[in-house]
Amino acid sequence: MDYTLVEEWLIELEQTGRKSSTIQRYRWTVCKMLRTLEENGRPTDPDKITRDDIMFLNNTYGGKEHVIKMDLAMLSRYVKYHTGRNIIKETNILYNSPQYERIWIDAEQFWRLYTEADPSARMMLVLGAFMGLRRSEIIDIRDNDLKDGCMTVRGKGHGKNGKVVSMHIPKIVEEEIVRYRQWKKGFESSGDGHLLQIPNQKNKGRLTRISRMTVSKRFLDLSKSTGIHVTCHSLRRLFATTLYFDIGCDELTLKTLMRHEQVATTFQCYILPREQKTVESMDRLSSYMESVKI
Repeated sequence: MDYTLVEEWLIELEQTGRKSSTIQRYRWTVCKMLRTLEENGRPTDPDKITRDDIMFLNNTYGGKEHVIKMDLAMLSRYVKYHTGRNIIKETNILYNSPQYERIWIDAEQFWRLYTEADPSARMMLVLGAFMGLRRSEIIDIRDNDLKDGCMTVRGKGHGKNGKVVSMHIPKIVEEEIVRYRQWKKGFESSGDGHLLQIPNQKNKGRLTRISRMTVSKRFLDLSKSTGIHVTCHSLRRLFATTLYFDIGCDELTLKTLMRHEQVATTFQCYILPREQKTVESMDRLSSYMESVKI
């Protein structure tokens, strides 16, 4: 199969401001779907891909429904670029509303995880729980991003570096960074300038930059050893929920700290309602209604 047409489409995406990580994900996904079509005797030329081919992928492609939906949307963009056809609209597949399993942890569970973690995992835990950083943001931090008590964070968004913001570094994070850098002195540095590094698999005395998959594996290992299911996003949820309920952070400030465009995203996906709060609110309502009773 000739991947020239795929690369032509990706060059166009790159010129319109997509991040390199986005380009890589699109390349991997579209090429995988095209190979699936080719291996099953179906066309890979954008002009020849039909509604039946999309239905075939939808019914045979492995993965959760919302993942398949997103992957097919990528393939549809590729076809539309070359032909002008909206193959997804032509196919008109009816999907259920996406059901995401959101993982939550509380402060007590966080400290149990921290106690069990190695220095690199501790650094990840602290950056997630005390600054609300995403996985990609954690692994992209460079030493020169830390200056005068602030951290330059390259988050989600269009453009080469995404949405770049400067965040205050809390004291507890500063202290963890000092401990982590001291630990790193026991190894030969890779010299790539990234804060998060781990011993190389082949040369245990030399550090190497940590990858997205390694972050996920570290959290999976922690989950197994502690019995507490943890992900980078569960740390972001702990960050948001604690700020809102325990610290009393207002909605606008919370949205800003989470780096969301809409406050609805913060509250729909990152705030866990607390049973104690619902009981207190209902009791206060009852007291108020009684106080105004004629």
